[in-house]
Amino acid sequence: MALLVQHGSVVGWSLTDPVRYLTTGFAAPDPVPPSPATRRLLSACLDLVTKPLLDDVQDRDPAALSRLRAADHADRPAQWSAKSR
Repeated sequence: MALLVQHGSVVGWSLTDPVRYLTTGFAAPDPVPPSPATRRLLSACLDLVTKPLLDDVQDRDPAALSRLRAADHADRPAQWSAKSR
């Protein structure tokens, strides 16, 4: 973790490898590195909730909505997909 400082004041923080801190609850990070698929999914999800893609989703841009649906589908375990059919 790094603290972000501006004009002598701490204004935020940044995680060097945020995907390591994804857990199912309050737990210590897993010592095993996350899979490349997990890294890609976190990146795709963060893209969807930050500008400019967030604006495109809110404007119902078809390409942005397609990315949103793809990220939602990728985040679901296989057994959920089978149940929703």
